Amino acid sequence: MKLSRRNLSFLAPVIIVLVTILSYLNGINGDFAFDDIPLVSSDPFYSSESTTFADCWKRAYWRKGMSIGQYRPLTITSFWLNARLTGIDSPKFRIFNLILHVAISLLVFKLGRKLYLGYLTAFLAALIFAAM
Repeated sequence: MKLSRRNLSFLAPVIIVLVTILSYLNGINGDFAFDDIPLVSSDPFYSSESTTFADCWKRAYWRKGMSIGQYRPLTITSFWLNARLTGIDSPKFRIFNLILHVAISLLVFKLGRKLYLGYLTAFLAALIFAAM
């Protein structure tokens, strides 16, 4: 059976999604560990009902007393949104992050295609990103 360009354009995103999911599926049921504990599960910022979307863009990456000057508002926003949608429950938190990773892996593929890197190069870049 010969693969047509149309079949390849359908198959690549499916493979990217599968590689992303299979790379992280084993860790879904894990508990919060290492940096996850001070950054997410024990930080009152994410469990407080009074925090807003705008607050995510005003705070340092680490909570007060632990900050070393890092500023990562997009990461904080994704943690905040995740906590709002799923609560601070490790499996749900990880599934939400996996969904984000799938979406971004597909965007890496699309970006590679838009940059005219070639189909195979864009596909391999997305696979490497998906598995990392």
